[in-house]
Formats: sequence, structure tokens, C-alpha cells
Amino acid sequence: MNHFLLNFRSFILMALALCSYQALALEANCLKDLKPGYQVKVRCDGLSYNVSAEPECLAGGCGLIFDVHGWTMDGRTEEKNTGLAALGSKAGYVVVQPNANGASWSNYDYPKVYDFMQQTKEALDIDEKRIHFGGFSQGGIMTWTFLCRYGDELASVAPIAATANLCADDQPIPETSVIFTQGHNDSFFSFRKATEMVDQLVEDYGMDQTSKQAGSRHDITSYRNSNGTEVKFMTHSYRTSLLSGGGHCFPNPPEYSQYGCRGNAAFTLGKEILEFYQNHPKK
Repeated sequence: MNHFLLNFRSFILMALALCSYQALALEANCLKDLKPGYQVKVRCDGLSYNVSAEPECLAGGCGLIFDVHGWTMDGRTEEKNTGLAALGSKAGYVVVQPNANGASWSNYDYPKVYDFMQQTKEALDIDEKRIHFGGFSQGGIMTWTFLCRYGDELASVAPIAATANLCADDQPIPETSVIFTQGHNDSFFSFRKATEMVDQLVEDYGMDQTSKQAGSRHDITSYRNSNGTEVKFMTHSYRTSLLSGGGHCFPNPPEYSQYGCRGNAAFTLGKEILEFYQNHPKK
């Protein structure tokens, strides 16, 4: 009888272990049933992601764009303001727009987003020379963090309306091309801090100014080094339609949104970012 109970117990333990293994395998392959389309929702490890991909990208070889929303937003709101899912998927990229739980990102989400990026790379055989990461506000903070942690894996990054401390004091900044957009009148992130960050990147990367386009309400300044790495600093004096926020907004969003800047801007941000991505594959 004891021998029977021992074998039965062993059988139960083995069955539980097998179930746990299968659950982990499913969790580690969240894109196995992905269909082509626009903003197809995929759930993985407690978060959801809007994935946009043309049929040919499911066969492999496309680039990858992560476009991360800010506080009080979600992936659909981000798309209303950048248009990168529509633009990028037509230009040979898989575009991923994550959704934060409660419309707010925490540091605990960063490893999950990174893990989903790795899964996407593997599941869709992504061209590793064309992986780009950007985001607005909280998503911009995540972008700066990803530059420090995973910059060696990224071709370029596009933080929008967000400043942060650039890497730890003892950590060099990975040399990655950056397109950084910041409003002069942003109520949440200091423009002075933004200029200090650009100065630090230019110094650390050994860059010289190569061009400057000045308008009545915007400036676009580019810096390059001998490696071809570029920092493009896009500044503006446009304002959001919200009562608060000041210049914390997207210039020329493709759809009306409370997060868009008022009036017609001199540039369309989503198109500028996509063009930058296309011009900066990883060397």
C-alpha cells in the first residue's frame, strides 16, 4: 500500500511539473498565434501589446519599432499621436505599442517590455540591425532607461517630452543614434535638463554640430561623429490643448488628441521619427 502511495505521489508531482513547464513554455512564446494586421492585441506576462505587422513581416526579415505611451494614455492613444503603427508597418517594420496597466508605467514593467522585445525578435526573425525604441513622457523615460541598459541592441532611440539621468555615473552611455524632441514650455520636464542631456551625449560621443534648421517656433539641430552616429535635437514652442502641460505635446498628430500640440506645426513628429529610424540602421 505504501509502495502504491509513493508511486501515486511521484506521478502527481511529475504531472504538476509538466503542467508548470508547459505554462512557462506558453508564456515564453506569446506571439506564436500572431496574425498580420493593425494594432492586433497580444497579452503576455500581465501586460498587453498592440502589434502591427504586414503579412510579409511574419515571414521574417523586417525591422522592429517599439512606441511607448505616457501616463494616462494607452497604445491606441499613442498611435493617434505618432501614427507609427500605420507608417512603420507599411515601411517594413513590425510596430509594437505596449499598454500599461492603469495607464501608468512602473519600473517593474521594464523587464517585461524588454522580454517581449526579445520574444518578438525571435518569433518574427527580426532584422537585428533595425530595432528602434521610442516613447512619450513616461514612455520617454523608459526609452532613456533602455538606451542605458540595452543600447548595444538598439539601432536608435526616440524619446519625446521626457528627461532623465543618463545612466549610472560609472556606466558609459552606449553609442546609439538619438532623435530627441522637447518643448520649451513643457510643464513636466525641464527644457534646461533636456539641453544638458544633449550636451552630455554630444560630449560623450565626440560629436560636432553638422546642421541647424531654425524656424519661428522650432529648431532642429543635428550632431554627428566619425562613426556616423547622430543626435538630432528637435525643439519647439508649441503648446498642448490641455489646461496643464504647456509644451508637453506631439507636434502635428495624425488624429485629433488632447495630447497633440495646438495648431499646425512645422514638422510632423511621427514622420520625422520614422525617417530617422530608416536612416539609422545599426552599424
